[in-house]
Amino acid sequence: RQSRGLGDVYKRQARALASSAGLVAGRTLLALRLTFDGAPTPERVPDGVTLRTFEADDVDAVVAVNARAFAHHPEQGAMDRADMERRMASDWFDAEGFFVAERDGRVVGFHWTKVEDSIGEVYVVGIDPDAQGGGLGTALTARGLRHLHERGLEVVDLYVEGDNAAALTVYRNLGFADHARDTLYVRPPAAPDPHTHTHP
Repeated sequence: RQSRGLGDVYKRQARALASSAGLVAGRTLLALRLTFDGAPTPERVPDGVTLRTFEADDVDAVVAVNARAFAHHPEQGAMDRADMERRMASDWFDAEGFFVAERDGRVVGFHWTKVEDSIGEVYVVGIDPDAQGGGLGTALTARGLRHLHERGLEVVDLYVEGDNAAALTVYRNLGFADHARDTLYVRPPAAPDPHTHTHP
């Protein structure tokens, strides 16, 4: 309780400091956590979609889906083949915990899990915009959670943009709860000069 209280104090101090510097909250990153109290809910895969584990030949397809899914994300959307291969070379990489969704022979989504220090992580869930809205994100996330539970893990974390309402709905429906919050403060956009006129 004491550490939580100190955290609240630091957050209030950060808000006050940002306000005094003329900064406003520009981006919020939420950390969510799931503690298993039993086997996770079985995944319900949309009609016409199959889930399987990642294969080496999937790299380019995953990069392409990632680019489409995170086109407006400043970091994740920039992942290219070289970046993905660097991540795959990490000690924590496990192809058995990387799941892809196929429809008509084409990769339309993926869920990349991660395990470090005995804590699982929903590392990245990417759904092609053409395949969104049909429950695929929930199915892929649930498949990854089942894998992490079968590995004997008790806790799974994930990080999500605070304004990503669709993803937050999926994660909270699967049992994730808010765990921490990081806020990036930025300078507000300059107000337009009323004396400046534009002409068509």
